[in-house]
Amino acid sequence: MRRKKMEKPLLEVDSNNNNNAIPPNPLVEKATEIRDNILEITFYRAKTFVEKILNARKARRTITNGLQLIKSKLYKRASVEFQNALDLNEDVAMGMLDEEFSALENQSDPQAMLAMGLVLLQKRIEDFALANTLGNYARRMEEYKQANDLYRKSLRIKKSYIKAFYNLAASMGRVNKYDFDIKASIEKYIKSDEFILPEYQNNPKIIEEIAEDLHSKKKTEKENRIKKMMAEKEKKEAENETYEVKRLVKTLERLAKVSVEPTYEEISASLQKRVTKARYKQATPEEIAEYHGDYFNLGLYAYIENDPENALECFLDLQAQKCAIEHVNMMVALVTHIKTDAKEAIALMFDLLSKDRYNRYLNVNLGLLYKKAGNRLLAAKYLAVGASFLEKSEGLYRIPDMIRVADEKYEEGKLGRALKLYNIVAAETNNQECWLKIGNIYQKTEKPSEAVKAFKEILEFDKESEEANIKLMELHDISARRQPSTKERWAPCACPKPSKERWRSINS
Repeated sequence: MRRKKMEKPLLEVDSNNNNNAIPPNPLVEKATEIRDNILEITFYRAKTFVEKILNARKARRTITNGLQLIKSKLYKRASVEFQNALDLNEDVAMGMLDEEFSALENQSDPQAMLAMGLVLLQKRIEDFALANTLGNYARRMEEYKQANDLYRKSLRIKKSYIKAFYNLAASMGRVNKYDFDIKASIEKYIKSDEFILPEYQNNPKIIEEIAEDLHSKKKTEKENRIKKMMAEKEKKEAENETYEVKRLVKTLERLAKVSVEPTYEEISASLQKRVTKARYKQATPEEIAEYHGDYFNLGLYAYIENDPENALECFLDLQAQKCAIEHVNMMVALVTHIKTDAKEAIALMFDLLSKDRYNRYLNVNLGLLYKKAGNRLLAAKYLAVGASFLEKSEGLYRIPDMIRVADEKYEEGKLGRALKLYNIVAAETNNQECWLKIGNIYQKTEKPSEAVKAFKEILEFDKESEEANIKLMELHDISARRQPSTKERWAPCACPKPSKERWRSINS
């Protein structure tokens, strides 16, 4: 059978013979263009509008689902839902999330605020205030790395944003303060850029006493010289020796201007005499401590009066003698700052702080060293840490001072303030006496369970502590006396039987 030849489509171009191709029809092209324009105006727009409405509804439902997940504490799943809603309809999702983020009911839940806020931040990439706020929420969750990243993001957007700067410093130092409270705390407890120096040993008022003694001696000497010269002047006047009188008058005028205030050299010499005298009396630990204290005073006074050479000599000598005064090494670092540069002093101070993180002198002075070196962020970090410790200790730098004030409050019956200071000392130093006093305060305020915890803390580092064991036995005995026996608990009430008259009154 003869095969029928297949026909080619009308629009197919013959590759073998281009001359036979059908030319485009202008009318068809125009009709196609008109059809596309009509569809664009009507169908496609209607279709897009419908899709937007549907996606908006989906976005609302998705956000609502996410909020329900937040109430169920499923924060990661909620974040996924919020992201999906953003993809469906950005305007609707952002509006709903912004409203919920600003609502008060969620602000007590930092994880909820982060789940919503991080989605908002994706679209508000220039919102430095939002980044800072989210950093605060992350820090409340102790997510310090995330908090630091958010604070840095805020500062990249706006370098001069003070809140983010102080929050980053506080986050780096694990200080539980936020925004301008950090700045206010630093300004309250660290009011100067001058280093915080320890007090003089043996006698904190030693310089005042030496200065007063020297002043008195110089004043007496000056008065005696004036008195003597006045008598000589009167004698020369009686003898009509005009030249001698004039000479004496000029001498008296010069003498009147001579200051009786003691000089650095005079006070330093007086301190040196004390050191020399104490050096030859070191038979007992007390005498050694007194010698070291006098020697420390000589170095501290030299540092204060800007004599770093003599100051460093004293402190290095004390270091070599393994002096027990806690501030010797810190003073070496501070003198190094004067003699060499801040970098070496910072390294010395940082090493000291790594072994004694609660030391208020070291935290504050390290912050001031960084400030003088031009490192604002690390300066703010260590100053914030130092200020937070000082706030807890009521502005006191030294542990002995905290114990002294706590003892005074204890004697005055102000047990709340005493307990606060004892707790700080106990937490920072594991001081046995403080734990004992904490237990005693809880006993007095009838909190036996807290008292037991305090006395047990003593046994953690001194199992043989007689005082702690006695106190625990006392608490055990008190508890046993208060606890009724099984027989007493189940015994019938032994009330007196009512009289007949009483029964009649009850019945009536």
